[in-house]
Amino acid sequence: MKLKLLLVAFALPLGGFAPVMAEPHSVLTLEAALKAALDISPRLQAQDAAVRASAGAERQAAARPNPEVSLNLENFAGRAGYGGLRAVETTASLTQTIELGGKRAARRAVAAGDRRLAEVDRAREALDLRRDVTLAYGEVLAAEERLTLARAQMALANDVAATVQRYVRAARDPLLEDSKAELARTTAAITEGQAERELRSARRYLALMTGIEDADVRLDRRVLTDASPPPRIETLRAGLRDLPDLQQHEASIAKGRSAMTLEQAQAVPDPRVNVGFRDFADSGATAFVLGVALPLPLFDRNQGGIERARQEITRAEQTRIQAERDLLRLALEARALWETAAADRKILEDKARPQARRALQLAREGYDRGLFNYLQVLDAQRALQEVEGQILDSLKQALAARATLDRLTARDSQD
Repeated sequence: MKLKLLLVAFALPLGGFAPVMAEPHSVLTLEAALKAALDISPRLQAQDAAVRASAGAERQAAARPNPEVSLNLENFAGRAGYGGLRAVETTASLTQTIELGGKRAARRAVAAGDRRLAEVDRAREALDLRRDVTLAYGEVLAAEERLTLARAQMALANDVAATVQRYVRAARDPLLEDSKAELARTTAAITEGQAERELRSARRYLALMTGIEDADVRLDRRVLTDASPPPRIETLRAGLRDLPDLQQHEASIAKGRSAMTLEQAQAVPDPRVNVGFRDFADSGATAFVLGVALPLPLFDRNQGGIERARQEITRAEQTRIQAERDLLRLALEARALWETAAADRKILEDKARPQARRALQLAREGYDRGLFNYLQVLDAQRALQEVEGQILDSLKQALAARATLDRLTARDSQD
């Protein structure tokens, strides 16, 4: 009966094991973990600051040039009739640069493009964070299952070692078999210790990301054992269109066009208008002064700046095309990995696990009747452990693929 209970422990589907830790106080769902991580993330707070900074730059871009106030004194401290301040001429004037060619509007458009890029970067960062938290959440679940397997392995190793010791004392088996059984038990103990350390490390990392450090919190095992099929290829293509990664390239193209308009506007000279008041000390007369200065675009018509902006647009457009291809390739690769992991899991759970369990049962029964030696029991035990490890690996691969596809299609991206 004890053997059957151990075999059943190894045969339970992942997610059906008893909790590794004591009865937890609460369940931390994946969505709750994601919300907590989004609320405290320094990465997102930095991006929020970048958005606010770009908004400030946009307001600044709308400002007009400041006027200049000047005061000039002429014809003083000289010789003859210009000594002292008797013949001084005092001129107070106000100078204003008048922007032409739509420079101010073009500056605002470029700054608005920077703000849009900052907003898209923030959305991309949120998606990256959701993916990372999902993977960390799944790693904790996988570590819990790994520890459960290790403990089942340890229990089975103890049971087999006890049986071997009984047979050795009865002189049915040589002393060498006892040494092998003890070695298997030591190996199982090492594996269990490693699994415990991995679980602690995974929990600390998840707590660091979410700020939730309750050691007794229980996670939703369905996140790891979800057997839903991957999305259709058409769904993937549609999801990519709204992806912030592509929106970033669209924003870069739009900003490039605004920059092109600004460079063209820079080729238009801006006149400077001067209006002033002049006082003649020697005669007591006063008069107004008016001046206009207009740069002549003879040598610099900003040809280089315009060409640079034009090529930047071309570069942004081609980069966008390549980015869409790369993202689609990554999505298709993740979908293929999801399909492969799901297929592997089905074969392992439907065929390999029952076969390995049956082989171990037969090996134990044959060993009890003296038909097999301990090495055959050990081989069957290792085979079952390997199958369980492969099932866990397939679950982790499927979760990683799901997290990647959610990232690449911006699914559940509201925060």
